[in-house]
Amino acid sequence: MDYRQNRWLLWPIMILLLVFSLDKLAFLPVYKNSVLYWKKIEPAIYQSRQDLFHQLKTKHYRKGAWKDKKLGLILGSSRSSGFDSDYIAQKIPNSYTYNFSAPFTSPAYYDYWLETLLAAGIRPDFVLLELDAAVFNAQAIDYQLSYSFDLDFVWRHTDLYRPHLRDVWLSRGKGFGWSELEAWLARHWIGFYRYPFKPGNIEANYTRTWLPDPDSALGMREIRRLDFREYVQPLIQQVNEKKLGGIPNIFFVQVPPDQLATDALHMAERDLKHFQADPTQVIFARNLLERLARSGIPVIIYMPVVSNEFYPYYKKYKVKENFNEPFARLLASIQAQYPDFRVFVRDLNESASFSCRQFQDSYHLSGPCFPTLTDQLITSSFLQAVNRN
Repeated sequence: MDYRQNRWLLWPIMILLLVFSLDKLAFLPVYKNSVLYWKKIEPAIYQSRQDLFHQLKTKHYRKGAWKDKKLGLILGSSRSSGFDSDYIAQKIPNSYTYNFSAPFTSPAYYDYWLETLLAAGIRPDFVLLELDAAVFNAQAIDYQLSYSFDLDFVWRHTDLYRPHLRDVWLSRGKGFGWSELEAWLARHWIGFYRYPFKPGNIEANYTRTWLPDPDSALGMREIRRLDFREYVQPLIQQVNEKKLGGIPNIFFVQVPPDQLATDALHMAERDLKHFQADPTQVIFARNLLERLARSGIPVIIYMPVVSNEFYPYYKKYKVKENFNEPFARLLASIQAQYPDFRVFVRDLNESASFSCRQFQDSYHLSGPCFPTLTDQLITSSFLQAVNRN
């Protein structure tokens, strides 16, 4: 074939190359920072977990004054960010606790980090694991597909074939289905899919706002909203260095009951009304718990306390029947397989002894309640299990 006479055959290839090249522009910081809404700090928090891992590996684990201390690991969503490593050390002497919690997480995220730590030769001495219905729905993995995981983990944990079971809690496998693999590839390889052009966000990002600044004479400074994530970045770094990833808040935040009631209705409609456990999360939860059992690591499975306005919806939408009981059966099957597995399940929602019930919203406990929560979670029997570990 004479390509000089059939040059039109090259046009589709040239167009594809042009589109591919233009798409890469979406990954440039100047573009993605412009189209990401200025308050969206979740990408920075997820990135900070990689920095936190590097800090643990290079500065603390089996290093210097930390050499003989017990390592604790917290795996949760933003609802677990308020735990304080220093306060946990008062309950578990000679320990330090890294908090890998991030916004909108799932068992897949927990298993990713536990596998990553163990592969690096870092074995936690105890784990606090946040699990409830909210982290088992199909939407729980959305943020991680955009901002977490790596290709090797996603590929190794993708099932080429997954049978559809009537009882989703019997699901077994590597973890991801094809839909999650496709979503991860699209978000990491197609720039405009991950960062779509949004004129409204650009307009909002380039307006100005005032933020606290202790170094300023006014105690405030004016910045472009676009620079908000840059403003937050040093704060996240301080949290990593000083609080090992946790964000303990000493200030009580108590939202008025009428606002909590409105928020509770919205959250219940979103998360509970049509709840069905996602097979991907069931598989990762099973694999995660089996990994912990094989490693001999004592675990607290903690079901977060929710607001009084929100909890009645647990009964209305049968969370006990749809989540608590099936999960208990899954856990029992793992305990039968690993009789020495030291696991402690704590649900304080109906506990009369847990009296600190101030909330920022339906899901998030007010910061000063976390010491009380820590007291309730770390029991003498768990402490004995840690000391025997």
